[in-house]
Amino acid sequence: MQVEVDVFSGRPNPQWTLTPPEADQLIQRVQALPSESGEGDVKEGLGYRGLIVTKSGDRTENYTEISISNGLVIANKNGQLRRLVDQNRTLERWLFQTGKNRLENPLYQQIEQQIK
Repeated sequence: MQVEVDVFSGRPNPQWTLTPPEADQLIQRVQALPSESGEGDVKEGLGYRGLIVTKSGDRTENYTEISISNGLVIANKNGQLRRLVDQNRTLERWLFQTGKNRLENPLYQQIEQQIK
């Protein structure tokens, strides 16, 4: 599974590939999240907006894209969108930390401060 940090507007966003154990853990964590019934949406605008996970490999459990932003998870599974609650941004913080040694350190530290 490929993780993209949705942060830049005029240049490509940084990305990394999850290891098979990380991908398995991500799917387990997503499947454990409660449904969200409100009208919230992923963050827009300039700067850090969230994480986007796209399918890459076998360990996806039919998820084609998972967007994680500011306590909301939108998971596309088998063509159906599921809105889930990421309480206290636990999933977002966990997934972001998998990129610690894969992202440039200044960018990592800047975003880490925003999602604490």
